Amino acid sequence: MLTVVHEGQAPNETGSSHSLLDEIVRDGARQMLAAALQAEVADYIARHAGEVDD
Repeated sequence: MLTVVHEGQAPNETGSSHSLLDEIVRDGARQMLAAALQAEVADYIARHAGEVDD
C-alpha cells in the first residue's frame, strides 16, 4: 500500500507513521470483508441446509 510520510512526522505509538485516515480506511475494509464473509456463510448454509450424510 502506498503511504505518504511528510518529513519531520513522528511515528505513532505503534512505531509506524500511519495516519488516522489510514486506520479508518483499514477498519472500514475489515468491516466490509467481515460482512461479505458472513453473507457468504449464511448463503452456503441456506443452500445446503437440507443435505444430510448417509
